[in-house]
Amino acid sequence: LLAPDSRPVALSSIEAIDEPRIPLPSDELNRVLGGGLVAGSLTLIGGEPGIGKSTLLLQNVLSIRSKRILYVSGEESASQLKLRADRIGKASDVAQAVKMLVSKDSFVTGAVIPVNGGLC
Repeated sequence: LLAPDSRPVALSSIEAIDEPRIPLPSDELNRVLGGGLVAGSLTLIGGEPGIGKSTLLLQNVLSIRSKRILYVSGEESASQLKLRADRIGKASDVAQAVKMLVSKDSFVTGAVIPVNGGLC
């Protein structure tokens, strides 16, 4: 659904604005994400079952104490995510900063959204 005034724009005519990044504890994940998460953006992580997507995301977002995070899961239950976070050992430290949204009916495997405003 496009707005009535939407039209294609040549890539060369777009001004690139360097968005501030929220660095993650993982240097490799920072590299893949261009330096970290962009506030207000959605970062979708997908892949084969059992390769460690949820563990990787939780290890990183549970280490971000200065921002509020919305973690969206369409594959695991809230209870499964809580058990994993407890095993990682950081869940109680940031219980108010990371909110979980779980929907078994979505195609989302794991998504992380750094929140600027009052979403969480």
